[in-house]
Amino acid sequence: MAFGLTLLFGDAVRPVFVEPVASPCMLVQLAAGLDRPVSVYEAGLDNRTAADGLAVASASLLVARTVGALIDAVVTVPDAELFHWLRALWTGAGLRLEPSAASGFAALGRFLAEAPPTSPKATHVVWTTGGAHLPDAEFEAALART
Repeated sequence: MAFGLTLLFGDAVRPVFVEPVASPCMLVQLAAGLDRPVSVYEAGLDNRTAADGLAVASASLLVARTVGALIDAVVTVPDAELFHWLRALWTGAGLRLEPSAASGFAALGRFLAEAPPTSPKATHVVWTTGGAHLPDAEFEAALART
């Protein structure tokens, strides 16, 4: 998404990657450089997160090399915020998401507070996937964690 939107809209796009605090593989990779693959374990992290769709120990070097320079920021979010937003989006908007899919919303407010848009016409897109086919029991268990 970051690559495609940047191709279409150029500098008007400010891609922000959102990762769990315990598993920020792209952040770790970009901080370490693009010469060799690194993992979150090398940074002393345990890769344990409820955001199973984002629980990746090592970023793809291909992806890091392709979009690394396009990324405006990487924001990490704790699991507790994923569950808060999962419930808020379900009760407020009827969005049935899994914890990974709620991560973008968990980061949006914090990111905007620290780096407000430069244009009053800015449009913010949160790319979210997953949750619609989550078994009812798993979704209810996730809601109960808030």
